[in-house]
Order: sequence, then C-alpha cells, then structure tokens
Amino acid sequence: MAYFTIVSNYGSYRATSHEFKLVFLHWTTVVAVDEDVIPKTCFNLFPFSDLLNMTQDYDFFANVIGLLTSVGKEKEYAKEGKS
Repeated sequence: MAYFTIVSNYGSYRATSHEFKLVFLHWTTVVAVDEDVIPKTCFNLFPFSDLLNMTQDYDFFANVIGLLTSVGKEKEYAKEGKS
C-alpha cells in the first residue's frame, strides 16, 4: 500500500478499539497479497443475541455479518412521493 497516513483512532464513531487507524488518501494505491500474509484472527465475533443484550456503551462500531436465507418477489415501496 502506498500514499496513506496513520493517525490516532479517537472519537465517538470508531470502527475498532485499536489505538491507531489508516487513512486512505485520494491517490492511495493498494496491491493484492497472498491471503496468508494477513492474519484472520483480528475480529471479535459474538452471537447476535449477545449484541442485543449488551448493556455497556461501546465507543466503536459493531458490524453484523448475516446470511441470506431466501429471495422473494421484488416489491416497490412509496415514501414521500418517491418509489
């Protein structure tokens, strides 16, 4: 990766609890690498029921990984005159 910067990761809406974050610039370039180079153990996974029952306020985002179980017929919705 080229043309990026590393800054302190602070504020109300952080994507992770890590101390630092990468900032991609307009001209940032990224090159593919072998899968084994990047560790796959950087995520903290929780059952969805645990996320719903959390009582502590976290200062970073939680993402939900889902599974598509079916596809139904396409529907059209109208809201404020737009469909």
